[in-house]
This record gives sequence, C-alpha cells and structure tokens, in this order.
Amino acid sequence: MGHARGARAIREAIGLRSDPEVCAGILAVQLGQLGQAAEMYESSGRHDLLNELRQAKGEWGAAIALAEEKACAARCPTLLDVSRAVVTRAPAAASQDRIHLSSTHYSYARALEAEGKLEEAIEHYEKAGAHRTEVPRMLFDAEQTSKLQEYVDRKDDAALSKWWAQYCESNGAFDKALDYYQHAKDHLATVRILCFHNKLEAAAEVVAQSSDAAAAYHLAKACEERGQVKEAVQFFQRAGRSNHAVRLAKEHGMASELRLLAQQAPPKVMAEAAEHLEQRGMFDQAIQLYSQSGNMSRALDLCFKHNQFEALREIADHLSADADPALLRKVGDFFLEHGQFDKAVRLFSIAGETKRAIELCTVHNVPISEELAERLCPELGQRGAETEGARQALLLQIAKCCKRQGNYHLACKKYTQAGDKVKGMRCLLKSGDTDKIVFFAGVSRAREIYILAANYLQNLDWHSDAEILKNIVAFYNKGKAFESLSAFYDMCAQVEIDEYRDYEKAASALNEALTHMGKARNAPDGAARMAALQSKIAHVTGFVAARKMVKSNPDEMIRRCHALLGEPDCEEAIRVGDVFALMIEWFYSQQEFARAHALIEQMRDRSILLSPYLDSEMIQEICAAMGVPPPPEGPSQRGGGQPEPGGHDDMDECIEGGDDDE
Repeated sequence: MGHARGARAIREAIGLRSDPEVCAGILAVQLGQLGQAAEMYESSGRHDLLNELRQAKGEWGAAIALAEEKACAARCPTLLDVSRAVVTRAPAAASQDRIHLSSTHYSYARALEAEGKLEEAIEHYEKAGAHRTEVPRMLFDAEQTSKLQEYVDRKDDAALSKWWAQYCESNGAFDKALDYYQHAKDHLATVRILCFHNKLEAAAEVVAQSSDAAAAYHLAKACEERGQVKEAVQFFQRAGRSNHAVRLAKEHGMASELRLLAQQAPPKVMAEAAEHLEQRGMFDQAIQLYSQSGNMSRALDLCFKHNQFEALREIADHLSADADPALLRKVGDFFLEHGQFDKAVRLFSIAGETKRAIELCTVHNVPISEELAERLCPELGQRGAETEGARQALLLQIAKCCKRQGNYHLACKKYTQAGDKVKGMRCLLKSGDTDKIVFFAGVSRAREIYILAANYLQNLDWHSDAEILKNIVAFYNKGKAFESLSAFYDMCAQVEIDEYRDYEKAASALNEALTHMGKARNAPDGAARMAALQSKIAHVTGFVAARKMVKSNPDEMIRRCHALLGEPDCEEAIRVGDVFALMIEWFYSQQEFARAHALIEQMRDRSILLSPYLDSEMIQEICAAMGVPPPPEGPSQRGGGQPEPGGHDDMDECIEGGDDDE
C-alpha cells in the first residue's frame, strides 16, 4: 500500500501478540477511519486506547467521561501516535480504578492552557493533582503574578505558600517571603532569612518552638560565623551535631562543657575529646571519656599513672567479661593491694581466676551472692573446670564458704550441684526454712535426707499442724526408718496422755509404734523395746478398760485400778494421778468420803500434785466431810499442767496412714 508508518505499526502490534481487533483498530487509525477504530477499541475492551483516541480527536468531555466510567488497561506511552500504543491486553478491574482520570485531566489542562483558558486549566490541574507546580508555572509564564498571589492566598496550601515565598525572596521582598515561609511552616527558610538580616534572637525563638534540626544547624553556623561560640555550641547540640559542638569547645577552651558534649558524640569524637582533656591535665574527665568510648586500657593507664582511685573504682564496677583478662587481673591486683577485697573478687571472677577469688572470699569473708557464685564456677570445659572433678571441687569450696557466711540456701544449692545432697540438706536445716526443707526432701528421694527432714520436723509444733505431722510419718516411711517412726509414735502417745488425757488415742499410737518397731529388724535392743511397748500397751489398754467400767461395773473398775497401781512399771505407761483421780471421783459421787480421802492421802504419800488431777472444790468438800483441813499442795513426781479433756484430732489421720510406705 506504500504506507510505511502503518505497516510498521501493524508489525509491532503482531510482535506484541495483540488481539486482532486491536491490530485492526491501529490499522483503521492509520487509514483515517477513526470511527471504526473507536468501535474496535470498544469491542476489544481497550478503553485506554479509546481514551487516547478521543483525546487526539479533541473530544475531551468524552475522554474524561470514559475515564470516570471505565476501568482501563495499562496506559500507552504516547498520546498522539496511537499506532505505537500496543500492549498486552489486561484483565478488567473495578470501576473505581480509573487510572487514566488524572492523566486525562492533566492533558486537558495543558490543552486549555495552550488555548489561553487559564481558569478552566486551573480547574483541571487541580483535578489532576498537579496544581501545586503547574498553576504557579502557568500563571508566572502568563505574567499574572497578582492573580497567582490571590490563588495562593485562596488555596491556603503549604506547598503553594512556599513557592510564593521563594518567588518573593528572589525579588528581594524578604518581609513578605518571611510571612509566607512561616505560613508554610518552613522553619529552615524562616531561620535563614532571619539570620541573613541578623535577627538571631528571633531565629532562636523559631528554633526553640519548632525543634527543627536543620533550622538549628543553620542558626548554629550563623552564630559561629559571628563569633557567638556558646550559642553556636548550644544550637549544634540541639541540631544533633555533637561533633561540631565538640570541635568548637576544643577550639575555644571550653573544657567544662567539653565532657558533657563529648558524651553525646560518637566514640571517635569522644576519644578525641578525652585526648584533649588529657593534654590539659584534666585526667578525671579524660578517664571517664576514655572508658565511655571503649578505650579501657588507656583509661586504666591514666588511673594508675595519676592515682585516680575513685575513677578506677567506677571503671571497675562496669568492667565485664568482654574486657582483656590481663587488664582485669591488673586492676584486681591493685584493689587487692589496697584492701578492696570485694572488688578484687569480682574482677578475678570475671577474669577466670576462680580459685583465687574463692580463696579471697574464704579468707576475707567476702559475701558470695547468687551472681558471684555462678561466675565462680564456670561451665564444664572452661578454665578452672576442665574436668568434672575440678568443677565439683570448685562447687564444694563455694558451698563451704557460703555455709560459713550463713548463706545456707546458696550453700545447699552448690552442695546439690556438686552431688552431695546430704550436706545440702544439712545446710538447709540450718536455715530453718520448713517449706524448702519439705520440698527438697520430696524431690531428693534419698533415705538419709528423708530421715533428716523428719527429725527436723519433730522439733516443730507438729501436734498443732496436721501437715507437719503427716510429713514426719511420710518421710520416716519413705526412708524406711521404722525404729525412728516407732519412737515418734511412742512420743505421740505420751503427748496424748500428758496433754489431753486421751488414753484411747495413746493406745492406738502405741500399737502403731509396736507395728513399726516390728519392721525394724536390725534395730539394737529391738526385742527389749518391743517388750517395753507391749507393757505400755497393756497398762494403757487396762486403764482404758477400767474407765469404761465406771457405770457398768464400778467394783471391777476399782479392782483394776488398784492392780495398775501395784504394777512396778505402771508410771512408765500412764499417769498414776489419773488412776487415783478416776477412783476418787467415783467415791465422791457415791458420797464415800472416807475412801476418797484415803486415796487422796495415798497420792500425797506418792508426792503426786493434786491440782492437775482433782478439782479443788471436790477436795475441800471431801476434807470438810472428814473434819480435816484441806491438804497443802506439794511437788508431784511427774509434774505437768492442768490436763484438758479430749484428744488430739490430727493424730487420727497420722495413725490411719501410718503403714503407707510410698
């Protein structure tokens, strides 16, 4: 056809694998058949090409309406040469995704600007979102500056205000420019103009109110140029340019401010400031900056060289395991020479000199904390704990030292880590922490520890705390300490008799004692002890039976009581005063005062105190009936306070669970 441009456009469309309808539409454009091209673009869904075709035809209203209503595919690179705008067809998007709407408004605004329709162009520049740059350019090119100022004032936009401020500044209208910069909140430009007119105080107010780093930096430079060094340092610091602040402080001999400024600077600047202070002989401040910059060796050298002991102590408190071990040992030796043993121990422990640190703790009684104890015993394989035996030796040394210092909980922990749980338990017993003792015994699962815990619990008020009573029985059972458990039940029986006069529970406890004594096969004098228990049981049960006969068979009761009193070992099992009291109370109830008084005299002959067993009014009434004065009180053989009726309730549970070996 001799149409080279059209042929090239078709070849490119085919190369991009465009739809046949798109290719045909491009061909129609080249042939001038724009109506058919629009139909083909519409049917193929290429609203982007249709939009650009309408723009090229000058149908701006239709183009904008299409962009508002249709979702378009990827935009073409050009507007006029639609034959080159062939891209792969994209899937339809939601109607809200009108990607060509802004560009269409922008193109229309450019066309209106070319026609001189500035008001309409402004409207479409705003819809395109390009009014902040295009409207000032357009009105400036059209030499309508007054209209531009009105537009800026009307829109009240920061970007437009800044543009107009720059325009005013370029024309020398600084006051007006300053107003618009302030309106746009461009603090840097505001400070720049104020500094240009030497209004540094006003500029300082702007910096103080805005906290703008760039504005503070500009003001600092202005102050430096004018020789206002202190103000420059202040504003450099506010701007976050501590290196410039340090530079000025060094140049002008501001030593007192230099350290504070350097602390906010990077380590390199801090080290340079420290060197400057060192040259001026301000060693304490130089040491502090050297240490903060990470140059610990230089800081410590200054401490030793110039006898800066306070600074050395502060540095030592912040030394960690990351420091050079040789440096740590050097500082530790210094503190050791000067009697600062706690600091020396800390540094030696960090440096890995664990044996030396433990020796200092032992000799000079340096308190061992939890943290220090962990450092003094490194992990297996590290220095000082190369083998398991070496590590256990360290743990034992730490534990012994903690024990001497009265830190029993930590000593228990270290003994346990060393594998000696028994010594750990003994330390815990010294602490008196019952809850931890019970817990430790429960988790240790060792016979000796069970027995130690039970022995300790016996010294507590177990008869008032059922939980302690249960733990005693449980630990003796778990430890297979049947002989000790038997002795404990024997003691329980005696408590029931002495404190509560409950012979029934005492008999039950003695039976438990006999049962567990029978399990203790290898106990020394086991047979003799069992015989003694059997004798006690016989006496206690005999007295229980006698008390039950008070109403049913009082004569038998009296006979049995006299029989008990005749037994030589009766007082080892029961309180003789209770036997006398039982008979006296019976005779008193029967008005047999002579027999009751005779028994009272027998009690006195045996040196038994009357008041714990007999009511004083009853004694007085018996003596009055016999015509004799009441007997004076005398010392008793067994002693004891006023007995109380009833038994000990917690003993029931103890006795019921006595055979539990788990």
